[in-house]
Amino acid sequence: MFNLRKILNLLVLLFLFSENISLGCVLCDIVNGKPDVSGRKPAIIYESDNFVSIVDLGSIVEGYILLVSKRHINSMGELNKNEYSDFINIKSKIIFDLEKVYDKKCICFEHGSGLKNHENAGSSVKHVHFHIVAMGCLSNDLNNEVIKDMKLIENENLDILKKYSDTPYLYYISGEGKIYISNKKKIESQYMRKVISKQFGTEYDWKNITSRQIFEKNVINTEKKLIKYLRSKM
Repeated sequence: MFNLRKILNLLVLLFLFSENISLGCVLCDIVNGKPDVSGRKPAIIYESDNFVSIVDLGSIVEGYILLVSKRHINSMGELNKNEYSDFINIKSKIIFDLEKVYDKKCICFEHGSGLKNHENAGSSVKHVHFHIVAMGCLSNDLNNEVIKDMKLIENENLDILKKYSDTPYLYYISGEGKIYISNKKKIESQYMRKVISKQFGTEYDWKNITSRQIFEKNVINTEKKLIKYLRSKM
């Protein structure tokens, strides 16, 4: 009986662990303080009860932040109400600070994976991560390319995300603060990174880049500037 009880307790612990962590997930590793795929341990710039933020490994420009859920889920449509409230608060803080540091408006986006069959929506990592980029507004042509076939929504709303998240979706907040969502666009891998790279004439694929030193410089400079700024506010 004693051994059976130990086994049952172990099974419960494994179940609870698996509910929050996915073995082999690069973002779960980062949340738990392990190095990223480059072997570098990224600095946690912001942290809340449910999220951490890091500088994107594939920073096309400086001021490129990823907001990552501590819980292993596929998209923001799987957040519960407490997590979503936490997300709104920490996202607002990050945007405010980035715009102060870089004097540029932020664009934001998420490639959400579908809940029914976990299809991809242009994301190469199936763990919810929200991109916040202090780059100014997209050009009119690029912005129009992105919002084609997307629905303009009045405000951020968890119910809308849940409504769209059965299938892969793209969620986009423009530099002007307009919010769009679509699960009808055909979204290729790293779609929004490709769009941003067009504006700056840079590479986009963080997994297969030839100018890795430029990306690494952007990461280090962003970490230094944000950490310095946050310390100055203490």
